[in-house]
Amino acid sequence: MPGIIGAGTNIVVQTLVLILACYGFIVALGGIWHRLQGGGRGYKPFVSILLITNNDEGSIEGVVRWLLQLNYHDSAGAPRYEVLVVDEGSRDQTYAILERLARENPVLQVRQAREGESAYERGLALCRGDVICLLDLKKRPRSSTSSVGQVVTGLFGC
Repeated sequence: MPGIIGAGTNIVVQTLVLILACYGFIVALGGIWHRLQGGGRGYKPFVSILLITNNDEGSIEGVVRWLLQLNYHDSAGAPRYEVLVVDEGSRDQTYAILERLARENPVLQVRQAREGESAYERGLALCRGDVICLLDLKKRPRSSTSSVGQVVTGLFGC
């Protein structure tokens, strides 16, 4: 009897591996087809920029406004990125500032982490991008506002 169960399990595993291999092959072919159809040139993957805040009222507005000025758009001028800020329960005016900025700009999405929930996990679950950039609020890049676009261009060759 154990030999029969083991043989059945082996077939199931082999079938799953074959299905996954076929799926990977189809995805790879889809990417090649997309590039051959001209989608590779000029195509910009959608980028989610995830920022976690906690009692950052003194710096949050400047950082978010800086992110909202990024020069990363499609050929029609529409932004190819979102800025998602998850607040870890700030006790100052951080969240109020973020809500005001979100009303001014639809690229900005603001959420609060639920009690007992990791802010990063909540943020990652909400990100819609093909690429996700985790940004540390305390370490803003010194380069120009096109730096995210330059990073994505370097990674994807678009």
